[in-house]
Amino acid sequence: MVWRSCLAWAALALSAAGVVVPAGYAQERAPLCPAPAGPVVTTTPAPRSGDAKGIGDWRRHVERQRETMAKAPFDTYLVGDSQAYNWPLDILQRRLPGRTFNFGVNGDRAENVLWRLQQVDFPADLRADIINLIGTNNLDRPACEVVWGIAAVLAEERRRAPAARLVVISMLPRGERLASFVDKIKTVNHDLALLSAAQGYTFVPVHDKLLCEAYDKARCHYYTGDHLHLRREGYEVVTDTLAATLSRGGKR
Repeated sequence: MVWRSCLAWAALALSAAGVVVPAGYAQERAPLCPAPAGPVVTTTPAPRSGDAKGIGDWRRHVERQRETMAKAPFDTYLVGDSQAYNWPLDILQRRLPGRTFNFGVNGDRAENVLWRLQQVDFPADLRADIINLIGTNNLDRPACEVVWGIAAVLAEERRRAPAARLVVISMLPRGERLASFVDKIKTVNHDLALLSAAQGYTFVPVHDKLLCEAYDKARCHYYTGDHLHLRREGYEVVTDTLAATLSRGGKR
């Protein structure tokens, strides 16, 4: 099952001492989350019903995504929730040229993304970048369930596109003064860094770059007024960090 085979947390813990992780992450060199005892909400593929903001009927939108992806492969796929869906493509394509497909959906949780991935097909020899920005909508769950959900998404992508480069962007700070879910986000990013190093994913540590100076956090210029979604200035930071990380990451 995906939730068990993808994580290999025991093996990860044993290999952690030898992996290379970004500075400032995974200082304990071992995952904070144990292996899951069984399926949880975030690792159980789940569709949504009704409309999603900006796209209309959720299931019909998934069908449109499937149809578009079936026509021709893309060079870059953005996977995730509203933080991915709202990414200005002109900003991304200045740094990552080529054809980009936005596979984000407003309001999606990891389990919804997992379900959507199971409805589409990637070419078996696809050599593209699959960039994941997901998890913030799952922060009502325990931190480890968020980790396991993101890990399940990555494992499903690996299964469907084994030649692609899988990229996971660290969870972003959020909330007033960027102070919401701080401990959960720290745990998730810690374990994602280790998981990426052990499983061959590319981890993009952008979280700290979006922290405004302490006196300015109440009105951080990277964020819109909801303290969750990024302005263009925020996406510029994420895109620059992504491009710099990929440039060090070798070939697709």
